[in-house]
Amino acid sequence: AARLQPGMALADGSRRFAVVSLAASGPAVGRRRLARAGRARRGRARRRDRGAAQGRRRPVSDLGDRDEEPVVNPDENVAAAQRHLHAGRLAEARALLQEAIGQDPGLFAANYMLGIVHVALRDTQAAIAAFRQAAAIDGNHAELQRNLGALRAGGGQFEAALRHFRRAVEIDPDDAQTRLYLGQALQQLERDAPAIAEFETALRLQPAMLDAKYRLALSVQRQGDEGRAAKLYLTLLESRPDHIDAALPLSDLPYRRGACADAI
Repeated sequence: AARLQPGMALADGSRRFAVVSLAASGPAVGRRRLARAGRARRGRARRRDRGAAQGRRRPVSDLGDRDEEPVVNPDENVAAAQRHLHAGRLAEARALLQEAIGQDPGLFAANYMLGIVHVALRDTQAAIAAFRQAAAIDGNHAELQRNLGALRAGGGQFEAALRHFRRAVEIDPDDAQTRLYLGQALQQLERDAPAIAEFETALRLQPAMLDAKYRLALSVQRQGDEGRAAKLYLTLLESRPDHIDAALPLSDLPYRRGACADAI
C-alpha cells in the first residue's frame, strides 16, 4: 500500500494533512498501480491499436539520437517518470509527464503522478489542477480524493476539503487516515460532534493511531467532557511521554486540580 511521503509539507508548512505518493511504495508497486488505472480508462483495444501503429519506442529522455523526431509513447513516459520521481529527479519527471499528457490528455496515470510531482515541488495550485484533471478522468480513487482534500485543507479551505474527504470515505470507508483527515477538517470548523465520530472510527480501524487519539481528546475537551479528555491525554502520554501537545492541556483539566481523581 502507498505510504505517506515524508517531507511533503503543504503550502502553509503544516504536516496535519499529508499527500500520499505512489512513489513512496517503490517504483515497481507504483508502476503496477498506475498501469492498472490507465488500462481501465482507455481500454485494451485502443492500446493495442496504438502499439501496432507506433511500435515499441523509448521515452524521449532516453533517446540518444535526436536527428529524427521521436514518437512519444505515453505509457513508457509514465514508467520513466515514475523512476525519476522515486529518485528525486522532479524536473525530469515533470517534463516526461507533461509530454505524455500532451500526447494523451485522458491518461489518468500521467495526470495523477503530475499532481504528486507538483506537491513535491511545493506548487500547490498546479498540484490541485493536475489532481482535478485526474478526477475528471476517473474520480473513483480514494487516494486522489484524499490528496485533493489534503491540499484544500492545507490552504485553509476546509469546506472544500470536506467534500473530497467524504468522497474518499464513500470509496474506501475503512481507511483510517482518511477518517482522521475528515475529523480534522470538521474540528477546524468547530464541528466537534461529527469530528469525534470520525476520530473514534479511525481508532477502531487503527487503534495505535496516536494522532486520532490526540485529536479526539481535543474535541472531547471542547465538548466539556474533561474526565474523558484527561484519560485520553494520559493514555497518549503512556505511549508517547514526549508528546508535549498532549501534556500541556492536562494543566487545565480537573484531575490536575484534584477535582476529578477518577480521571486517572
